[in-house]
Amino acid sequence: MRVRLLGPVDVVADGAVRPVSGLRRKAVLAVLALQHGEVVRTDQFADAVWGDAPPSTPLNTLQRHISYLRARPDTGLIRVRWTPTSWRPNG
Repeated sequence: MRVRLLGPVDVVADGAVRPVSGLRRKAVLAVLALQHGEVVRTDQFADAVWGDAPPSTPLNTLQRHISYLRARPDTGLIRVRWTPTSWRPNG
């Protein structure tokens, strides 16, 4: 699986382009791809995705977006370790 960030944010899996719907999901996917192997605090993640206008429950919303990306057959290879204060994308 390869995440493409220049141009439309999408995933290439098994040679096929798989679009990702939703601007926020694309932003979440981009953060995961760019921070591969690094710890990202929840507040940093929320700032990267929502800027100055986060939802009332950013942690729950991030969890929903990541769960969606994990559940898709083409992006299901995404692995993220979560603690109450941070996220770590890994392999």
